Amino acid sequence: MKRFSTITILFSSVVFFFFTIQIIPQSDSEKMFQNARELSKKALAIAANIFAEGDFEKGTDLLTEAEKLLKKNGKPEEIQQNLTTAIDLFNKSIETTKTLNTSFTDLMKIRQLAFNVEAYINAPKLWKEGEENFSSAVEDYNDKDMQGYQKYAKAAETNYKDAELVGVKGKFLNDLNASITQAEDKDLNKYAPVILKKSKQFAQDIERILDANRYDTLKARNNLNQAMYELK
Repeated sequence: MKRFSTITILFSSVVFFFFTIQIIPQSDSEKMFQNARELSKKALAIAANIFAEGDFEKGTDLLTEAEKLLKKNGKPEEIQQNLTTAIDLFNKSIETTKTLNTSFTDLMKIRQLAFNVEAYINAPKLWKEGEENFSSAVEDYNDKDMQGYQKYAKAAETNYKDAELVGVKGKFLNDLNASITQAEDKDLNKYAPVILKKSKQFAQDIERILDANRYDTLKARNNLNQAMYELK
């Protein structure tokens, strides 16, 4: 596998503190953090972590550092400086990427479908493999190695499609499976075995539906609603 730096994805929740009068007002701090996170996600969505890796990673590191400082009640001016620079870097990475990713339209569309179902969270291993293969494809494309480009682009496409399916399933099954587990913990199998069995069958049906057609969300949603109704 060709060179690819591990990207830290930042969408963690932050504990906010009340600052004293001489410190940055909390509302301003919240707005800066929100802006930085939104730009980070926007940059990731268009693959700035691949096409403008340096700026994206620096911005990510600064955002992470700002979050750590905030939790430690660090110096407000340092937090503000980190966020300001991170925002500038994310904006720069976005603008740079817009001029570079146009040669990879088909692969970007497939990647976007996986991104839309948060595959980077729901299927991190597959997503990481897709990003690594995409990065290698870009490298070979720039080196005019079309055979290598096609090889890695095809591998990335497979990774993203697999990650998308995991993400789609997670969207419909994560809450349902959690509810089934909770019902089992409450001995529902003892008091209402038929309900529990029906709910598990609905979960299996949802997975079967999505395996056959991941975009058949209407049928999957109907089964989910029925399963959750049974477990009420």
